[in-house]
Amino acid sequence: MAAQSATHRIWSRRGFVLEVGAATHVGGRRDNQDAYGWHATGDRLFVVVADGMGGGIDGQRFSQQAVDTVLDALRRDARVRFDAAIQEAIDALHQLRASRADYERSGSTIVAAELTPGAAGFDVTVISIGDSPALLLGADGRLVQLTHDHTFAQQLMRGGTPASEAYSHYQAARLTHALGDELQLEDVPHSRLYDRRLHELETLILCTDGVSKVIGEPEMLQTRGLDAGVAAQTLVEQSLARVLGDNATALVVRCRRSRVPQLTAVIIGFVAALAMLLALTFVAISAQPDPASAPRPAEATVTPIVRGSPTATRDVMPTATRDLRREPGVARPTPAPAPPAPGDGGTAPPPSPTTAAPQPARAPEEQP
Repeated sequence: MAAQSATHRIWSRRGFVLEVGAATHVGGRRDNQDAYGWHATGDRLFVVVADGMGGGIDGQRFSQQAVDTVLDALRRDARVRFDAAIQEAIDALHQLRASRADYERSGSTIVAAELTPGAAGFDVTVISIGDSPALLLGADGRLVQLTHDHTFAQQLMRGGTPASEAYSHYQAARLTHALGDELQLEDVPHSRLYDRRLHELETLILCTDGVSKVIGEPEMLQTRGLDAGVAAQTLVEQSLARVLGDNATALVVRCRRSRVPQLTAVIIGFVAALAMLLALTFVAISAQPDPASAPRPAEATVTPIVRGSPTATRDVMPTATRDLRREPGVARPTPAPAPPAPGDGGTAPPPSPTTAAPQPARAPEEQP
């Protein structure tokens, strides 16, 4: 059976992109008790891996409920704090364990990370309970484990016991803290890690102990530069090639610079220029007068002239000059003779039009 893998890309607004990939395999077990998941909201990315405890029953149910509870809390309200979502999972699994007597030894580990955009990459916050680690593979090729295992061996070592002696203890692998216990997150030692940053070309790895306790640094370094999904599948397959024993799960987050912001800037500039051109064209068209609404010149009104009317000469338009000599049926006026100059001995001026001319006397009619 091949390892199941998936890849997802989370685009950031600050010039970087996160690639998320995961793979899991049942290994040599009958059931796969590992679970994983992720959720992106805005610029924030949450990734979770859980491993059901093999000493109890229904480990698959416990690990899956741990992942689902965290992600559901973050989906339900984007304002929920990361640590509050983890505490919800702690409480839910404690209630699940208390629901049945045969769940006394059942539980799950959890390792989760929150990634938010920073000045030069992504700020990383990691929370872990149990022995599922988070590792950082730097761009320089160095591999660093970010978390502390909550095992009896680690507890001995924190108390001063040499590592060789602590790991040889018969209870070295026993978990001192796990989901299912009645816990408060702030009371779990070394459960939270802050002030880490994922830079360009760096890789964050979350995995179960079926991977971390089987392969070492050389195998993990071989995943540098690979797609996140391919890198996760490579880690699982390398673990299975070593030992076909426990379930094996790996979740990989890779940071690289994105070309999308540059392309977006070009597109935005082109759209803005096109919008400005269209606006100027619209303004120019709107400024042209509408022929239908333009004022029309006043039409001249001509009053017809009726011959013989006393107002005939008064109603002629002042702008029109009529030549009565050229109109048929109209008598041409005879110009009056010019009066003689005083003292030139000419004929007497004609009588005034207002003075009646003398009529010749008529002879009396003869009587028959």
